[in-house]
Amino acid sequence: MCQTTTPKTVTLANGELTVEISRRGARPIGATLKDPKYAANHLADLVTPEIVNAKALAPLAPWFGDAGESQIPANAPFLVTSSAGGATAVLQYRGLDGLELTRTYRIGKLYTLSLTETYANRGAAPVSGRPGAIWVVNDHKAARGEAFEPGAAVNARYQYKPPKNAEDEKRTYSGPVDFVAISDRYFTAAVAPVEPRFDGPDSVRFRRPAKDTLEVLGLAEKVTLGPGETKTLTYEVYLGP
Repeated sequence: MCQTTTPKTVTLANGELTVEISRRGARPIGATLKDPKYAANHLADLVTPEIVNAKALAPLAPWFGDAGESQIPANAPFLVTSSAGGATAVLQYRGLDGLELTRTYRIGKLYTLSLTETYANRGAAPVSGRPGAIWVVNDHKAARGEAFEPGAAVNARYQYKPPKNAEDEKRTYSGPVDFVAISDRYFTAAVAPVEPRFDGPDSVRFRRPAKDTLEVLGLAEKVTLGPGETKTLTYEVYLGP
């Protein structure tokens, strides 16, 4: 008997960038730049499959919840419902409460890709939460004086001061969000909410959820979905120099 297996990852690529999307969380777990001049300084530190000291978090993991926790786990099992020639990928998850999330990735030009999220309530009771965009890294470079830097364009200002420790919760900002990001000396991972634009109280937070871990979270306003209702959000993602 011939058995077939479902691939654990989907690869998207253009002439400059290759991104590996995992079925666990429908999130990027690897990214490489094709230009040889970037061979020594790749994106592996920004796009990592696991956060060592905060395993419940991951770069661009699904987020629907509050400022502290997502109702959809970072490693939630998604099904690949469509994949076309390294250009697009569609992955879908449904929780026990009936909350369904479909994530559609499309590779763009140069160092970009787009992400469309559609939440649907397939259950019998309303579901509520704040959709969000998260990026998180293992901040192991701090000991070498090469720490990552959070970033966010929020309320017409660029914020970048990192929290010193897990107890420092002062790095919260309100207002319209252009993008959230984490950068090192060479590269940046950034997510820009396109539609709807994030705009509300505590719409951006910088946090250290655990030792040697740096998180940037952008949050939309709260959404309540009745049975059968849907909500779609779109983002642009940048992974490059």
